[in-house]
Amino acid sequence: MSPAVGPGKGPSRMNRNVLLAFIFWFLSGSSAGLTIGPAMTAYIYFVTNGSTMHVGIAEAIRGVLSVVAGIPAAVVADRTLRSTVLRIAALVFGLAVVSTTIAVSGCSWDVGVCTQTVRFDVLCVALGLWGAASGTAYSALEALFADSVPNGHRSAIYATKWQISIASRGIGPAVAALLFYIFGDSWRESEMRIVILSGAGLAVVAAGLLLLFRDGAALGIESDAHTRLDGGKRGGKQVGLSAGSTEEKTPLLESGSAINSTAEDEDADDEARDAKRIKLIPVLIASGDVISGLASGMTVKFFSIFFIDAVSLRPIAVSLIWAASPFATATFVSIARRLANRFGRIQLYLIFKAVGISLLVLMALGRQFWSAPAVIIPVYILRCALMNSPKFLTKTIMMDYVPKANRGKWVSFDLVFAVGWSGSAALGGYLVRNLGWSFTFLITASMQGAALIPYVVLLTIVPKHENGHASSKGV
Repeated sequence: MSPAVGPGKGPSRMNRNVLLAFIFWFLSGSSAGLTIGPAMTAYIYFVTNGSTMHVGIAEAIRGVLSVVAGIPAAVVADRTLRSTVLRIAALVFGLAVVSTTIAVSGCSWDVGVCTQTVRFDVLCVALGLWGAASGTAYSALEALFADSVPNGHRSAIYATKWQISIASRGIGPAVAALLFYIFGDSWRESEMRIVILSGAGLAVVAAGLLLLFRDGAALGIESDAHTRLDGGKRGGKQVGLSAGSTEEKTPLLESGSAINSTAEDEDADDEARDAKRIKLIPVLIASGDVISGLASGMTVKFFSIFFIDAVSLRPIAVSLIWAASPFATATFVSIARRLANRFGRIQLYLIFKAVGISLLVLMALGRQFWSAPAVIIPVYILRCALMNSPKFLTKTIMMDYVPKANRGKWVSFDLVFAVGWSGSAALGGYLVRNLGWSFTFLITASMQGAALIPYVVLLTIVPKHENGHASSKGV
């Protein structure tokens, strides 16, 4: 097994799987920002003559295929080698690249080779394959990554992971802005095609990295799940251990044996209670994420259309917003990581989310700001940073308390989050078309508020500060 950190210290040697995962997330995130980012959304929007419904349907197909492929892949990843599933994902990524090339090159809407229906159908096939590819890779990679990260250092490493993933999503739009600057700042098919195909080429490199992961490079008991909420301690002291010693004390008196026996009984009762509460942790996190996914899906894919339609921005401006938002989020990840050590992981998560939801309400009610890009753009970017940056905190909590044998299955609930996100995009497209932007934003904010309820319950379960105790037992 490859060590990731030295005892009691920071990283001493980067674990092979952790390093590969960091590189993969950077490349795949950059690719996604070009291939299935604002350029693809705008491409579908203009191909279908300005239909938000079609944008929502295409996104829903991508999300559904992500789950259809991802959940079986998660089950297989927990029962066999996770690296085998990643190799299958690499193949599906290759098919997605080929289909995308055909969709935007072999069916040009500028020269009228295809009807609108055919063009849209081909794009849906391409997006469906992107969903299947990401779904197949997601659970296996997340589980293998968790297996390669030791407890007690999980927040630091997951913060780095989240920063890389988020920041990479800004690389693609930044490159898109450059390409639009070079080839023309307009929403023409030829310019959007260049952006989309540039990302598809980068995805080939990212897919190749999936062939290099190894299950044998994962850690052993260092990355096992906790079985106690207090890390196996009671009253701040290790039960049955002398200070500074790993040897159990030898009782000097017979009465000492009775005391030790009582302590052991109490500890057993505590452990039984902890086991029941620990089982609630992933359930509550998954519940909150699913509700949040349903809420976010109604608007996330349409923000680029909002800036095109309501704010009247051109391609370079929209691309720069999508480039700036991830970097702002990455900055807030660093802030969240430091503040979480002081205020607690769940506590900080709730604060960030509450402020982010408030900013979406401001966007909904402040229609006068829609014609003021200098106001609406910073509000949007700040909202994105606050809503997205604390995600890594809940991921570290889940991986702290879910046994290795079940990590792939629980991680697959993120795919349900994704399908909720994508599935509700179809509803979002309908709401935007028939009821407008303000109403859609307010519905989203209301549901995002409801998604915080499970996390309020978690305040009573999860310790305020991260525990470095690792246990070799499962739950």
